[in-house]
Amino acid sequence: MPFLGLFAAIFGFVPAGLGVVFGHIGLSRAKQLNGIGRSQAIAGLATGYVTVALIVLVTLFWLIAMMTSAIADPYYY
Repeated sequence: MPFLGLFAAIFGFVPAGLGVVFGHIGLSRAKQLNGIGRSQAIAGLATGYVTVALIVLVTLFWLIAMMTSAIADPYYY
């Protein structure tokens, strides 16, 4: 089951990365439009960065958990 979580985490980067990219694009467009849409761009950036951080933390947790379980049981294949 940890492999399913890692698989989901890897593909979770795609929408989170798009949120960050489009958030930055939205901020630059908001400057051109005198601040129109700035709050939506900031919301996209915040949710994108928070999602990326959560994915990284959960992935690290599962990798450490799998490595320590393999070390603790030398007969684990």
